[in-house]
Amino acid sequence: MQQPQATKQHQTILKSYIAVSLQSDALQTEEIPLIINPMVAAIVLFSRNVASYQGLVALVREVKNHRPDMIFMIDHEGIEPEKPGRLVVGCV
Repeated sequence: MQQPQATKQHQTILKSYIAVSLQSDALQTEEIPLIINPMVAAIVLFSRNVASYQGLVALVREVKNHRPDMIFMIDHEGIEPEKPGRLVVGCV
């Protein structure tokens, strides 16, 4: 029995999206094709991506210049969620 062909509407619905991480605290030239790929929906930030507050703001703005719809997630790396004040979340 033949499998039915997916329509364009079904292909859109069945898409999967991925989250990626960056190499350092600055966007690398070779990472730009990765972040502009429509299958990439989010970037996970690790401690290697955060040298300073100003650096973090610059990194997010640079990514947003290429992908205004990019979602950012932070790996808290051991920060216990019940200890407020150790992690500040905001928008840039």
